[in-house]
Formats: sequence, C-alpha cells, structure tokens
Amino acid sequence: MQGSFFINMKVNPLLFFLLVLIGCNDGVNQREQEIDFAAIPDRADKLALFHYLDSLDFIAGNQSELDSLEQELANFLHQEANSDSVIQQNVFHHLLNRLEGRNYLLDFFLEKIPFYLNNPESPYYNNEFFVSFLKATINAPAINEELKMAHKSLLPLININRIGTLANDFGFETLSLRASSLYETKGDYTLLFFFDPSCMHCKEQLNALKESEGFRNFLNNKSVSFLLVNPWGNKEEWRKYAQNLPSQWIIGFDNNQHIVNDGLFYLKAAPSIYLLDEKKYVLLKNTQIDVAINFLLKDN
Repeated sequence: MQGSFFINMKVNPLLFFLLVLIGCNDGVNQREQEIDFAAIPDRADKLALFHYLDSLDFIAGNQSELDSLEQELANFLHQEANSDSVIQQNVFHHLLNRLEGRNYLLDFFLEKIPFYLNNPESPYYNNEFFVSFLKATINAPAINEELKMAHKSLLPLININRIGTLANDFGFETLSLRASSLYETKGDYTLLFFFDPSCMHCKEQLNALKESEGFRNFLNNKSVSFLLVNPWGNKEEWRKYAQNLPSQWIIGFDNNQHIVNDGLFYLKAAPSIYLLDEKKYVLLKNTQIDVAINFLLKDN
C-alpha cells in the first residue's frame, strides 16, 4: 500500500462513541510542558485501534493484515484530527509504549503516521496533529536515539508558520521590477502560492486557475489577493513563464532566496499553498487550492 492513501473515511461507530467519551475526560486544559503521562488515565485503552493492536500479537504481519491495520490507523487519524493536543500526545505515548519490542509494528507506524499526517497531498494531512506525534516520539523509550534526534531537528521546522500564528514576512521582486513584500500585499485574505515554473503540478494548477472565470470572479468578489512567488528557481525561466499569467495575479521572485535560506517558510514541495487573513495570520498551511476556496466560501 506504500504510496497510496486510504480514501475510505469509514467511521467506526464504537470508535466514534469512545472518542467522544475521551474528549470529555480530564486533563484537556493542561499546558503541554506540564504533561505527566503517568498521571493521565489510560484513555488509549478505550480506543478501537488499541483493541485491534491487541489482536495482532499472534499474526505473522502479512500484507492483508497490514492493509487492515492501515485502514484502522486511517480511521483513527480521521477521528482524532481535532482532539486537544494533550490528548493526542497521550494517545501516541500509549501507542508507542504498546509497540515496544514489536519491531515490525513499530516500524509500520513510524512510516505510516508521517506518511499520512505530514504529506500535503494526504487527505489526513494535519500539521498540528503531526507536531503531537513528533513530541510523543521524542519522549518514547521505544524510539531509538537516532530517530529521536531527527525528530527533534524536524520539530522547529514544522513549527514555522503554524496555523494561528503570524506568517513570516519576506520581500520579492515583481514582473515590473518593483520591490514588494508579503506584508504590503493588500486584501481581506492572501492566497499564497509558492511555485517553480519547472514544476508540472504547479503548471497544471495554475493553468486551470488561469482559465477559470469563476476563480477570477472569486478573487474580485472576496477581496482575495493571489500571490505567486518563486523562492527557488531560475529568474529568466520565472519571467518567461510569468509573463503569460493574468495581470490580476501578484507574481514575485525571491532574488536572494531569503525565504528558503533564512528558513522563513518550510517548503517541502512545489506547490506549497497557504491562506492568510488580512493581518497575515495563517489560516491554512500546506493546503490545496480547492480546500482554500471552500474555506473562503464558508467564511463569507
């Protein structure tokens, strides 16, 4: 199943009911740095995923069994997506403890959880949930020191421009050679699209938007600024490609690659898409165009 996503967001009724109970439990308002996992009731024992794990004690780990486990994991991630971060860390803490000594299952989860939570193309992509996972692994006895160090190094990058925080400002040059910046971009919302003209996926999305009358009207009617910035590539390629894009769009180039070199945004891939509010606080991070548009439609 590597490289594919479960799209069956089937809700296990028992899992849903138990998660509701879990969400009402104590400890929700504790500060993260004050978490004492030993003092928190074992909410994990109430989760269907953990009961399923108990049934795996005697399996051989064949592909069919792992496929079933992956679906259980996908259901679990879907249900827990909006839980309090303390609860998320607590559940991951118990999961990793339960997998200690069961190396093939531990390796399975250490591969699949980042694959689902930290891949912008995943239907389960969730930056905040992934932060909870990283924090849990850093403190888990079952995790080797090399992986802990890797996760400690990754955590500050994942924390850059988290949802609800003020996005980092950056400068760029426009097609007309004018110097501008993110904070100078006006509008009730800014749809920020980091792209590379050599990226075929970027071109496909931008070509579709360029031909969309509805998208043009949407930008006008919703006071949205569409800001496209190339933080990586060749300037001549950028200029040649950008000249064919609508004048309604704001198109910029980071001459000195400050965005990448100074760590102003953690860009895993092209395109990388953010939705910001009027004051440039992050509403959506590493999102998809259709998700951003749906968000705007619901918010207005």
